[in-house]
Amino acid sequence: MENKKGVSTVVATILIILLSVVAVVVVAGFVVPFVKNNLEESTECVDYSDYFYFEEEFGLNCYTTQENGGEFDKRTYAFSVGSKGNKKELENGVKGFRVSMIRQGNAKSIYIENGAEVTEEIKMKDGTGNFELPRIGEVRTYIYVTRDENDLFSSLEIYPVLKNDKTCDRSDKISIAGELCENEI
Repeated sequence: MENKKGVSTVVATILIILLSVVAVVVVAGFVVPFVKNNLEESTECVDYSDYFYFEEEFGLNCYTTQENGGEFDKRTYAFSVGSKGNKKELENGVKGFRVSMIRQGNAKSIYIENGAEVTEEIKMKDGTGNFELPRIGEVRTYIYVTRDENDLFSSLEIYPVLKNDKTCDRSDKISIAGELCENEI
């Protein structure tokens, strides 16, 4: 009855310490990269929080409605977008921007990518064949044309899109309700 063998307390303590070290290494191998990657992703938009803005000084955040024989033909929107920042290298991180055109009940999203060809629906005011994003300190004006009579938008919001296709939080918002253009666009 007294022939029972067991593990000594010294060996048991060493085994528990080894198991604990292995558990810490396994957990750290998963947790550290996970936290590091998520931290990088969550901070990459910080520098772009107010990178794009709607320039109001030029009076080109407005719209016109065109009729043909008393019937609705099209509505043309103009909006001027500026870029600000204190780091020139931020320009290299931006791929484009999204503009959400909001009306009661829903919104329409337009994506403008640097270097992409303009379309009949969305184009540059200066008539260039490719989209150009405003560089830091510059302002560019874009024209959006809709033939949908219900597209009477009340506000616009702008969201930077980074080179990795991540869309950041809204940079700026402007009311466009009732802002009829004084000049033809």
